[in-house]
Amino acid sequence: MKNTYKKTIAETISYINFLKKSKKSVLTYHSVNSIKNNLTSEIYQINPVNFNKHLTFLKSESVNFKTLSDFTNEKPGILITFDDGYKAILKTIYDLIENKIPVVLFICPKFIKLNSNDYLNLTDIRNLLKSNLVEIGSHSYNHVPLTLCSQNKLLNELDNSKKWLEDNLSIEIKSISYPFGKVNDLVEEFTKKVGYDYGFTTKFNSIDEIKNLYRISRVDIWSHDTIWNIKSKIDGKWNWLKYFT
Repeated sequence: MKNTYKKTIAETISYINFLKKSKKSVLTYHSVNSIKNNLTSEIYQINPVNFNKHLTFLKSESVNFKTLSDFTNEKPGILITFDDGYKAILKTIYDLIENKIPVVLFICPKFIKLNSNDYLNLTDIRNLLKSNLVEIGSHSYNHVPLTLCSQNKLLNELDNSKKWLEDNLSIEIKSISYPFGKVNDLVEEFTKKVGYDYGFTTKFNSIDEIKNLYRISRVDIWSHDTIWNIKSKIDGKWNWLKYFT
């Protein structure tokens, strides 16, 4: 389903969706920036004003914000994640920290090592970790589709990323977000072998019941999402999109 058609079609179907209300979700953000760039699709570039509206809404709803250590329990709530580690999200993450909201950042060593203005660097990440509200996960080493890798390449992408992040940040890396959401049986097998505890996909769904900790569904948040969109996504009304992701 092309991004240009997602909004109208998805909103219409979601409006009439009478699925059982969801209790738990993992939200996926990418970038929060006021000036559009070519680093990621425009649908994933959320204006800071809009993100602040999302944050205000979530706080007004008294949402229970989860961490990696408790998101699998039965208590309702949401886990907020960011993929790729764009530099533009730095202020946003500090806003979440100020509001005592935990967040998971999935990042690639390749991007960190660029030490550019486009991606978070080691100093940025180390400072964020001091809050004890930011958790770091892997996003592979080079941000490549893991299902297209040879076995040696796949092992390197998973293992080298985990080890590099652990060595340079002095933390344990327990989770991975598969680049582009690409996962199959071999990727899952190697993810377990390397020592990750959780694997996150881009498959659209809630997590009221997690049948496989290495294929955890998430809910995409897009640049055009209104507060109604956010609420209905958290409620599970958009979960029919799992058949298209």
